[in-house]
Amino acid sequence: MTLHANAKLGLAGRFQLVLAVEQGMTLKQAAACFSVSPDCASLVAPLAGRRPRPGRAL
Repeated sequence: MTLHANAKLGLAGRFQLVLAVEQGMTLKQAAACFSVSPDCASLVAPLAGRRPRPGRAL
């Protein structure tokens, strides 16, 4: 995973954000806790916390 010089979250921060979402926090709440935008959080954890609809696979 590539990081740029102005990245708000490093690898450890991204990992913590994904864990927070997997433990039940919404992307919006996790974004606020980690001081990033919801768009950034959705890029970091695109599938974390999502559950497939009945009859559909991810």
